[in-house]
Amino acid sequence: RWGRLPESLMLDGGKEFSSVWCETTCALYRIKIVRRPVTKARFGSQIERFFGTANQNLIHVLQGNTKLRAQDVRQITPEVDPDTHAVWTLPELNAALSPYFYEVYDQLVHRTLMASPREAFQKSLELHGMRPERRVVNNELFRITTSPAPAKRTAKVQRDGVKINYQYFYSPELQLHIGKELPVRYDSLDMASAWAFVSGRWLPLKSRHRDVFSRMTEREVELAVAEWRKRRSDVEKLRLSEPVLVKFLKEIMHTETLLLERRRANEERRVRQSADDANRYLGDDDDSRDDGLNDNSAQPAGEPRKPEPKPAGPAYYAAFAAADDELDTLETV
Repeated sequence: RWGRLPESLMLDGGKEFSSVWCETTCALYRIKIVRRPVTKARFGSQIERFFGTANQNLIHVLQGNTKLRAQDVRQITPEVDPDTHAVWTLPELNAALSPYFYEVYDQLVHRTLMASPREAFQKSLELHGMRPERRVVNNELFRITTSPAPAKRTAKVQRDGVKINYQYFYSPELQLHIGKELPVRYDSLDMASAWAFVSGRWLPLKSRHRDVFSRMTEREVELAVAEWRKRRSDVEKLRLSEPVLVKFLKEIMHTETLLLERRRANEERRVRQSADDANRYLGDDDDSRDDGLNDNSAQPAGEPRKPEPKPAGPAYYAAFAAADDELDTLETV
């Protein structure tokens, strides 16, 4: 939200938290990892207490909440089943949670702090300073350093480019390095983008079939590959190539499995897009994107500005116009 990353993370025993990429990213950005001991609930008491507060004040008030399922599930009838009343999607829920976290809860007096969290944060800044060295800008350098690599970590440069996850990525500069093994990374949220480490810098690469893979997530491609293997014999399963995968993706684009995952990915993408729009920085942000590709130690200066409130939409004004019409009708009568 403010171009910062935490100094430490309290993690449980989830597999994703024990991955090489999680530990590498935390080491790169100097984030200390603290492991929660198994079967020791008190180490998560603070965040669990906050979850309870958020549920009590907001989540359990929303239509379609699952509070009833904490009781005897067999007593739930279809008339009160949360599944039949669910209306909140991920973008709308995120839009409701943001003002609760940053405007409502942030200004309520905390009985332990004896002040609101916002007041405690501002006093901490006055006491310890802004710490500009901890600033992290969400630019292309940040995307590269937080993107995964294939299992082999490298890819051999061929005339068609480098092959990553069944597809070829190409750039004209790769022609000077044919036959070499180069470190590569790919964007798991946009499978049409990748990078290769060439001559001391990360070179952007594009997929030959970007019209198919553009804005597809890694999870969507994995589901498509799994569906393809289900429909083929044991001999054909070993012959998956880029043309075959592209042809199958065009055929399977409208199946239920892929559409469900795409809907979830679109909701997450809308949340990320709204966050990017609200968190623009003052100054030469575009210049920092270009310079960051060749200088891994560069840290942009300046402080982030506050997100500006979004203007009211047409529906907002239409509601007041309808109310004025009703008042005029009542006065006339």
